[in-house]
Amino acid sequence: MKNLSYLFSIHFVLAILALMACVIESSYSEVLSIKDNVIYCGECELVKLANMEVRYTLPSENIKKMPRNGMNPYFEHRLLFESGENGFYEKETHSSMTINQTKDGIEINVKSSLDTLSEYGVCLPFNYMGKSNGGGWRKQYLLNNVFRSGDGKILYAYLTNPSGCNVCVVAKNKLAGWKEDYRNGHCYHKFTLYANFDKVYAPRENDNEVSFTIIPVKDYDELLDKVSGMLQVPFLDVDKSGGKLGTTIKLTAHGEIDSIRIVNEFSGTDKIIPFQNEIKVDYESDTYLYPIRYKNGIKIVGGEAEIYGYKDIIDTYRKTMDKVSIFRVFHRKNYEFDGNICEHQCWMSAGLRFLMKYGDRMNDDEKTRLENKLRYILDVVTETDPEHAIPRVTILNTPQKKYPAYNVFGDDRIQEEAFAMTILLDSYKYFGDQIYYDYLINTMDSFLNTYQKESGALVRMSGADYSTVCCLIIPIIDVAKFLEDKDKARSDRYKESARKLAWHIYRRGIDFPTEGGGTGNPDEKEMEDGSIACSALSLLYYCNTMEYIPEFVQKAKEILDIHESWVMQSSSCGSKCSSLRWWETIWEGDQNGSAICAGHAWTIWRAEGDWLYYKLTGDNKYYVKAYNGFMTNISKIRPDGKTFAIRNIDMIAEGGFDLKLQGKFPSIYDSGLSRYVWIRANDSILDSLIDPK
Repeated sequence: MKNLSYLFSIHFVLAILALMACVIESSYSEVLSIKDNVIYCGECELVKLANMEVRYTLPSENIKKMPRNGMNPYFEHRLLFESGENGFYEKETHSSMTINQTKDGIEINVKSSLDTLSEYGVCLPFNYMGKSNGGGWRKQYLLNNVFRSGDGKILYAYLTNPSGCNVCVVAKNKLAGWKEDYRNGHCYHKFTLYANFDKVYAPRENDNEVSFTIIPVKDYDELLDKVSGMLQVPFLDVDKSGGKLGTTIKLTAHGEIDSIRIVNEFSGTDKIIPFQNEIKVDYESDTYLYPIRYKNGIKIVGGEAEIYGYKDIIDTYRKTMDKVSIFRVFHRKNYEFDGNICEHQCWMSAGLRFLMKYGDRMNDDEKTRLENKLRYILDVVTETDPEHAIPRVTILNTPQKKYPAYNVFGDDRIQEEAFAMTILLDSYKYFGDQIYYDYLINTMDSFLNTYQKESGALVRMSGADYSTVCCLIIPIIDVAKFLEDKDKARSDRYKESARKLAWHIYRRGIDFPTEGGGTGNPDEKEMEDGSIACSALSLLYYCNTMEYIPEFVQKAKEILDIHESWVMQSSSCGSKCSSLRWWETIWEGDQNGSAICAGHAWTIWRAEGDWLYYKLTGDNKYYVKAYNGFMTNISKIRPDGKTFAIRNIDMIAEGGFDLKLQGKFPSIYDSGLSRYVWIRANDSILDSLIDPK
């Protein structure tokens, strides 16, 4: 009886396990579904199959001369599929589309029987955030990142949404690449996978077939596991994306890895070592780690990781300041100006803070060069003659049209004044000139009297709430604390302004007004990365510098959790924990239209928020997030100190009328906003970069 009882219990357990497996399999298959020709992930609409397009060009067409629509980089034919008895088809290109639901997800195959096409691709008009009738922003999608291996054999796209119904689109055959279409403002539009690009971009190499699987994924770790299993190739991930030479990086294998190929062009290194769970940062600049698996004598190279190394972070900082060219950020021609004081001139505070803290690391010539550059722009900031004032740079000390005295000249874009006050504060601390002190307090008085409402909100004359555009609370707090022993009455007044602003942001809740073009849809909120990140950062900065308010920290954590969908997931130092932005490339880099700009300077809003949350709570997970966020910006610095504005993720920029595939970096260096990282690192993580954990 005892043995029978034992056997019964074993069978009972096995039955329960089998039932659990059925439930798991059932729930898994229900994550992705097709209803009325619409693919859903859970309750989130992903894509309407009837709105998918075939995109193509003909060999006889010269896309350089064909008409374009709006910001499309070139002309291409775009035709919708039609529904038939055996699936979908498009008759002009003799294309068929088959769709199958498998245990992995939803498999889609599109192919043309014609070989008389130049470009051939399939467009997926995902239910991106901001689109009409899409279920609201929590159920809509962002293109978080796209990975394409160096040899082009691996390509996947990761889409996230705040509801957690994330998906991955995995190419099953070799493709030429991908392209994202963008809408005005801060909105994605359509995603396309190409079997072949037009002949202008690259010669035809593949059959006109695009095969891919859409799979549900909980997070990036699960994505790498699933893609590795589907494609039977290994992937590597890193806990930290680089650091000081000698820093230990933990490696995570996804799939079987036998060895790692290590390539660093700067040092000329190209070697293979056995796989290990840790590796040290041994080389400056960019090091690529290629995972290798051997199966039945065949070498399989998987998806690479990339880490960045520096010898001395302060020396790196020094070289970036010496490489600033004011002619890249400041141009006068008939008193016209193309570089504002917020983005283009923020390098000034980075330079001033270097001189104050690390001036002894510069030789006399370097110091003189930097001081002369600073004085040149400061003379423009404090220009008193309206005939020579520069819009969005000069703080004019007399009234102008509808603007009061000590308003930025010619505009009410109030982040210009906020950044100007940080520059004036640092200028007074370093140079000691009374003019900078006078301009500082007069500008702050004008700023708060003109733009702060009784509610605490900072509002432009247009009526737009700019309270969290470029984190305006930072200079208010910084100036208030600086004046504590110099002008207590003003200091107290500014502290009260900061307090009211912080409470306004807290009470505003999950609402993130910002500047931009809107969604074009009055029923859909504009959910812009920067205002979300700055809302959390504002509350955390107040708690860290003024007074600890538990409700603020709790609200900031809620906002950081929402913002996770806007935090890029990658195994590359240029993208890992970068904020998700794609419209800055209209003005920065090569200025050739919208494209995902990994490592953009405004990533630091999120990175500093993570740092402050770590400081306030001790949660080490947020230290690592902050570290990697700062590293996205630092990894754009070349060993000689020259720095890029962004990293190129898109293969084809939306406005890339030069008709060439994008490289890793823009073709030109940057001297302005790329130095923002140093301003905020000085107040946060810099000591950890000097001596990492």
